[in-house]
Order: sequence, then C-alpha cells, then structure tokens
Amino acid sequence: MFLPVFLLTCPEREAACADTLAAWARTDWGNTPPEVYCNPDADPQPAVRIMRGMATLLRRGIDTGAPHFLIIEDDCDFHPRLLALVRAWPPLRSGTLHFGSLYDPGVPFLSVHPAAHITVAHPRDAFGSQARIYSHRCAEHILHRLHAPGIRHDLQCAHLADDLGPLYYHRPSLVQHRPVPSTWNGPAHSADSFDPEWEGE
Repeated sequence: MFLPVFLLTCPEREAACADTLAAWARTDWGNTPPEVYCNPDADPQPAVRIMRGMATLLRRGIDTGAPHFLIIEDDCDFHPRLLALVRAWPPLRSGTLHFGSLYDPGVPFLSVHPAAHITVAHPRDAFGSQARIYSHRCAEHILHRLHAPGIRHDLQCAHLADDLGPLYYHRPSLVQHRPVPSTWNGPAHSADSFDPEWEGE
C-alpha cells in the first residue's frame, strides 16, 4: 500500500462523513477507501474528544509499519487526481517529509518553493487538520507528547511535528474544506488555492 489512509469522524456526523467518502470515491484513489474511525468518545468537551480520536489514529498509523500515513477529516472534497499528485509531491517522494498538509487554508508561510508545490509554515500558524501526512517517526513523537486538551489539536500536533522538520503545506491545496458545522464550533476556513482542474507539473 502506497500510503495508509484513515478518516476521523464521530456518530453525529454521519451525513458529513458519507459526503466525504463519496468525494473520495470520485478520485483516482477511490478504489482504496480510507479506514473510517468513528470516535465513540463521550467526553463533554469536544476538544478532548477530537484529541483522543486523533491519538487513536496516530497509533493505528504507527501500527501499520508504513513510513508515512494520511489522516483526513469528515468534511472534505478532493482533487480528482489526488493519488497521482500526492505520489509526485517531492518531499514525500524523497522521504524527507515528517509533516505535510494537503489542505492549505492560506496559512502564512516562512518560505515558499513553487517548483516543489510547497509552502513552509510556522507552527503557530499551522491550522487546519483536514488532510495531514505524518511520518512514522513524527507520529510517535507527537503521540508521546500529546497531552494538553486546552490547546487545539491541530496546532498542538504542528508544534510537536516542528521539532523534527519543516511543516510542509501543498500549494495549491489538493483538499477543500466543505462548509459544514464544526464539531468544536471553530471558525470557518477554506482553501483559496484549491483548483480541481489543476494538472500539476
């Protein structure tokens, strides 16, 4: 398997999850659906539930033994050539990636590398966990330190991943955030650079 893929959802988001799976099926990755994890956690704090769900999928990704894996959320649309474009992404192809987001909500960047379709984000700005690739080593590093439910899980994971290397964002974005209500009442965001007709280079 090129890249194990996991989808994080919860019981109350059945419709959103179904739409995301339908969007996935329309991509060139569609013959290999993601492993869906419907988080049963009933903690009254949504941030705690999400963090525990993310920890579960980091463990599952580690258990595959794969060098990298992808975690997506249940509110996404995808580029129709997602698999081909991810395969071609230079930092993943070279094996140097520890953290890579396929969803770019327009985060401020420290540097930009157009030929490699990369922007590098500062950890304080690295929000949006709709579609993130983690290396095996990065997942272990995060999992052993993920402990502060008062800090948003997307920011906390990025802060920890930054210990190992750059925070890569694919630009243009290969994933779009669909406008469905947030589980934790977070602010709306989307990817201005998402273009389903972009062919890559």
